[in-house]
Parts: sequence; structure tokens; C-alpha cells
Amino acid sequence: MSSQEPKTKRQNDPELTPDRREKLRQLFVAHRAELEAHAREKVGDGPPDPTDVIQQAFTKYASLKEPENVENPRAFLYRTVTNIILDYVRRPVNRQIVSADEMGLEKILLDADEITPEIVLLDKEVMQVVIATVRGLKQRQRRFMLLNRIHGMSYTEIARRNGTSISTAKRETEAAVNAIRHALVDLIDE
Repeated sequence: MSSQEPKTKRQNDPELTPDRREKLRQLFVAHRAELEAHAREKVGDGPPDPTDVIQQAFTKYASLKEPENVENPRAFLYRTVTNIILDYVRRPVNRQIVSADEMGLEKILLDADEITPEIVLLDKEVMQVVIATVRGLKQRQRRFMLLNRIHGMSYTEIARRNGTSISTAKRETEAAVNAIRHALVDLIDE
């Protein structure tokens, strides 16, 4: 096994016979690249790291007691990759629209001994700018951005559901995100 192939034996995992190990290796070789592309489409370079996500998906598959009962291993792995990413995003510690550093607020936050009315007002102002910007987006940009960033849908899925190309789904989503980013930068520059 290469260093990128999944680790396959842990305590309490089903026994990996040579035949089962070979089938897992073949599955990994056949689908690793496309699964990693799928993960990168959703999270870019991370976090979570796409290669770690793929590793976790194959580990989950390898730990199944009866993987032969999985009708479509490729679909199982795609769904597992998506679920791992969604689980990561849903963890409260990983939720972050824009960090304080990105917004240039670190000085305000570091100088504050407590939450001041100014910080509360700034949070409200930021939310008002985000909401106003989202409302001002073209309907398709808003829909695609919400499907991708809030509902975790891939560009491929957005394109399929909306009868458009993947590049259009990506372009519209990125335009929406850039509009929000520019609005926040403008707020900080005021």
C-alpha cells in the first residue's frame, strides 16, 4: 500500500483478510482521485483537509462488518465524504464566516477587557451589511451561494438541480461570496 492508501486495521475493526484488503486497495485506486476532487470542490484546500476526508471515508468503509452488502461502494464513499465535511462544518468550533483578523478587528478585540457596547454595535453592523448584501444579490447568485455555503451542496449538485453548468454554479457562488467580502472590507475601511 502506498502512503496515501487508507489505514485499514484498528482494534475492534472487522478482520481484513488478504482478499478484503485487495478489494479495498482496488476501490481506493479506482476512486481516490475523483473523491479527492469532490472534496476539494466542496472545501478547497480545507479545512478539513481533502486528503484527510478521503482517508476517513475509506477507513469507515474498511470498518464495515459486511462491505459486500454495500450495493454501490462508490456512492457510499461519495456520501461518506460529504457527511464528513458536513459534520466538520456543523461543529460550532469550526463555524466562522469571517474571522476577526480578516476583518481587521483584532485590535478592537485584543484591547477590550470585556464586551463593550462598541463591539456589540459592530457585530450588529456586520450582520446588517451581510444581510443587506445577500438581499441585494441576483436571485441566482443568492440561491447558489446558500445551497453551497449553507446547505453544503457541491457545484455539481447545484448545476444538476438548476439545469446549468458546473462552471456557472461556481462562478455565481463565487460572485456572491466576493460581494459579501467586498461589503465587509468597505465597512472596515469606513
